[in-house]
Amino acid sequence: MLGEIRDALTRGRLLLITARCTIHYEGRISSILPEGERIILIKQDRSVNIIQPQGVLPVNYMKEGSRVSLEEDETSHEPVLLIEHERLREQMRVILHRILDVKSYTLHDPARIELLGTEKDMHEYIYQHPELISPDFKPFSREEQTKYGYIDILGHDGQGNLIVVECKRGQADYTAVVQLERYVKRLAEERGVSEEKIRGVLAAPSMSEDAKAYLREKGFIFKRVQPPERRVRVKRQKGLDAWLGRA
Repeated sequence: MLGEIRDALTRGRLLLITARCTIHYEGRISSILPEGERIILIKQDRSVNIIQPQGVLPVNYMKEGSRVSLEEDETSHEPVLLIEHERLREQMRVILHRILDVKSYTLHDPARIELLGTEKDMHEYIYQHPELISPDFKPFSREEQTKYGYIDILGHDGQGNLIVVECKRGQADYTAVVQLERYVKRLAEERGVSEEKIRGVLAAPSMSEDAKAYLREKGFIFKRVQPPERRVRVKRQKGLDAWLGRA
């Protein structure tokens, strides 16, 4: 099996190793993952994911562009996957106590997910389904014009507070929260009310970490809303015979 691993690393193939292993990581933090059975996925771009039997996200990972080599532990003489990312100054040592399985493939997949739902589609969707924002949300205006642009959706809650909804079809970043802040301030000035009487809501599929921090600082609310339509554009894929055991 070690020969298969070396061959796949030399040829730049996707490598899938199932093994009982211990993982030492040095980089953003220092960590150790004690011995356990995991999947080690080394992709063709040399990104690396360590996957446990439970959960969606990898427990350890290294970004694309890593250098991967097969070494021997100086103490135990067990095989070690040494994964280094020079630019990011990260290193991961995967000590392979027992290798259960090794598979390697060369895959071709040019397809990308294409989001068809526009921000206007999101406006309409939320306007027709106000419960996505809150149970007592009552929208009454779309694309309300202000000095800083158009408010996507304007409404009020059961206590009569104004609600400003800013929609983003992709991941919302820091600038989206700044934009929402401007709308809230401008609306407060125009209506002659306190900003505390206006609730800012950012609706998007996800948010960046800096956006989350600033959103909390401003007292605004995030609502996870997906664009109303999604489609995967599928192109012909080559090289998948490997998955069928014909590698």
